[in-house]
Amino acid sequence: PRGSRSPRQPNGNDSSAGALAASNLTSGGREIRVVLLHAGGLILPELPKSLAEFAQKLLMKRGVEVRLNTRLAGATAEAAE
Repeated sequence: PRGSRSPRQPNGNDSSAGALAASNLTSGGREIRVVLLHAGGLILPELPKSLAEFAQKLLMKRGVEVRLNTRLAGATAEAAE
């Protein structure tokens, strides 16, 4: 069933593309909220800075909430810490 997957456990090495940490995906016309947490100061650090900045701005323009310098301690279907 949807939403019954166990939460992804961060391992401290999730920095290459950031960890998709919290998403309130719903159906029936309700708003979708997506939050991207990244432990570093810029997503996609393996790319040239200008491309990483472009990607980050594009995600934000499309409604993704980007939180930099943030780590996830744990997540469930109801909450993220």
